Amino acid sequence: MDDFDLLRESWDDTEGVDSALLDSVAERVLKCHRKLKSTLDGRDAREVGVCVFLIFVFGFYVWLFNQFYIRVGSLIVVAACVEVSAVLLWARRGLRVAPDELSVRDFTEHQRTLVRRQIRLLRNIAWWYLLPFFIGLMVMTYGFGNLLLLIGFGIATLVMYWVIWRMNQRAIADELGPLDEAYTMMLEAIDNPDRDMAQETLQTVPEMKRANYRSFMIQIICLTFFIVILSGFLTWLDREAVDYPKLAPFTGVRWQDERPQIEIDDRWYELVAIDGVKASEIVEYCEWRYLGLSHKRFEEDLVEVLTRMGHPLGETSELTLKVPSSDSTVVLDDVPWTAENRTAIKQQNDGVLPPK
Repeated sequence: MDDFDLLRESWDDTEGVDSALLDSVAERVLKCHRKLKSTLDGRDAREVGVCVFLIFVFGFYVWLFNQFYIRVGSLIVVAACVEVSAVLLWARRGLRVAPDELSVRDFTEHQRTLVRRQIRLLRNIAWWYLLPFFIGLMVMTYGFGNLLLLIGFGIATLVMYWVIWRMNQRAIADELGPLDEAYTMMLEAIDNPDRDMAQETLQTVPEMKRANYRSFMIQIICLTFFIVILSGFLTWLDREAVDYPKLAPFTGVRWQDERPQIEIDDRWYELVAIDGVKASEIVEYCEWRYLGLSHKRFEEDLVEVLTRMGHPLGETSELTLKVPSSDSTVVLDDVPWTAENRTAIKQQNDGVLPPK
């Protein structure tokens, strides 16, 4: 055992301790050291690898989507990946210290410090690991403009995070906590002037368990299926959206203090009502249901919006309008809903046509 021989060479630094006791401590501490290092190497490699993958995925989202909140949320997730990788690498400081660099006692003390650092890391996992991702994912989901999706995804994510938090706290109780106790008992044995009592202490030192990832993977797989099923259910709830006709009764929309102004026959009016439904109520519904995409849904999917509000439309509508810069009201009867109007609005929003 090369490590054991290297550690034996440093025994001269530990004065007043018999070699038999040091043999016992050295074998135990090196065994624990190898298990701990193997566990952390595997965990950190997986975590950093996933973070690198997510950086590419969400970096692509920043390029793919033009919606502000989706981009901001994606950037927060990218920043969270960098932060998590940095914290994990920071926590590895001193993990590769060679046994011959320290005495048996100092090496044991050093290993206990590493373990306690990992314990602090896992106890605070909700803040440095889970919270940044949660904020980024929620901001991004908000950008998709669907309240049901935001609530459903938020609940599913919190459930998954609770499971991850519980498993890490269990790892402290079942693995790192006993290891910290073992190192403490070994240090007490080295420092104990009563050799017989020291040997008795060593006999009660608990063995370190190797981390078991099987239950973790099973729960993550189950939660993944849960999220997929939930996403499918939310899609089913929203399935009617694809069947709504893409029509509009006006050719342009602009906003003045959250009040929509519309263009009809090359003239601009402030929209007051459609078939008796107040424009303010329509805007409030869009803000509630579609969040950050409320303007876009009002402009491009007005048939869907009014139908979901309980006001199905015919081929024409009555528009109540207000002339800008005046108190006069105009009522236009039998205004047709046409695909050409909606296409003109969509092209303006997409930059194909210049905004009016």
